[in-house]
Amino acid sequence: MESSAPLLFEVMDVLPDGAFFNPSQSGVRQVDVCGHSGFQAGPHCRVIERARVPSNGLAPCSFCAPICLNAAGERVMKSCDPTARDTAWFVMPASMQWYYRQHGGQLPPLPPWNATCRADEQEEVMAWLYPSPGEVVQRTRDFDGRLGAVVLEVGHREAGSAVFWYDNDRFLGQTQAPHQLQVPLAPGPHRLSAVDGSGNAIHVQIHVTPDRPPS
Repeated sequence: MESSAPLLFEVMDVLPDGAFFNPSQSGVRQVDVCGHSGFQAGPHCRVIERARVPSNGLAPCSFCAPICLNAAGERVMKSCDPTARDTAWFVMPASMQWYYRQHGGQLPPLPPWNATCRADEQEEVMAWLYPSPGEVVQRTRDFDGRLGAVVLEVGHREAGSAVFWYDNDRFLGQTQAPHQLQVPLAPGPHRLSAVDGSGNAIHVQIHVTPDRPPS
């Protein structure tokens, strides 16, 4: 460091004064991008920025979704509330939002649905992080030979939601975020379920292999 720093300053001294070099215009173009996702702005993006991108372009933003809000700020369907105003919301999949939150990111939660004017289909508010559907899980042993548990993990869009865990309809426990549960699952097939306080449920089928005896 003592020898390289003076050399760096000498090099800087011989460089010409003035503005920095002009960036190349070849292979790039100016487009509108979503200020939240960084993808090319779509029809529902509300925060727009101008950016230089490769000439082959960017994928369009798929995270800004249209929603309708009534006077109370609740989500509604236009079919049952024609006076609702159109707006848009930045919505990540539950698993992506979980990882985003682990690195300090915060997203405003979606407004709640009106009790009498809501969509029929169930929204994705949870996602399995581990294990994956159909996965074969091998329980491992620690250094003293004791058999370890299987760690179950889900991501939930709402940070304050409770999750209730079941194995083949047998209650395993309850968690608050982060939603991780260690369970000593027996060898064989398992149908695992995670249910939140609003009744949203996700399921996964896995198979636990027989225990390996310590060597």
